[in-house]
Amino acid sequence: MVFRIITYLIRIFIILLLLAAPVFAFEWSAFSTLNHPKANGLNMSARFPAHYSSREGNRPHIVRVFSDRNSESGFVNVLILQVNPLSSADFSMLNTVYLDDNFAEEFIKTQLEDYDPDATVVYTKKTKHEGQNAVISSYFTATGRAGKKNSAMTDLLNVFYNNSLISSNCSTFYNNKYDINDVIAYYKNLHTPLYFQHFNSLILLDRY
Repeated sequence: MVFRIITYLIRIFIILLLLAAPVFAFEWSAFSTLNHPKANGLNMSARFPAHYSSREGNRPHIVRVFSDRNSESGFVNVLILQVNPLSSADFSMLNTVYLDDNFAEEFIKTQLEDYDPDATVVYTKKTKHEGQNAVISSYFTATGRAGKKNSAMTDLLNVFYNNSLISSNCSTFYNNKYDINDVIAYYKNLHTPLYFQHFNSLILLDRY
């Protein structure tokens, strides 16, 4: 009984620690893709938390990576802005099959095949972003790299625009020392609102 009480109090402490920083208190900085060599000629702007670090993406189509490591909790939060060029034929085909009822489910399944085919998709749905066809998804992954295994919760916005697939991938990585219920509480209360503010800040400036 004593052990259960102690465990319960520890869980309450962890939840309070993880929820200590309110998302709306963050200051925001802006990033522009104007003349960026990986942006496929697109002029976009997006906001990210000012305390996040910002660096060039290492891979060919990753325009920018924004990240924040919480040294107290061990959580790592990463925002990735990516632009994949599409041929005119592929862009036209995607916008045609977008009309299919199950397009969102098939699209996210295809995206995750190479990254983590065992990922658990929480939800995925078609939407509009800046008037363009888009898909928004949320999923869990448990991936291994360099001998270490970490789990992640991710919100992903895909926008089809001007022969490009624009992806904003927002993930919270954590090790498995946390109870999943504590992780979900942390994510829903802090990072889902933050990530959706980031999504809403993505503006396709060359449309105007």
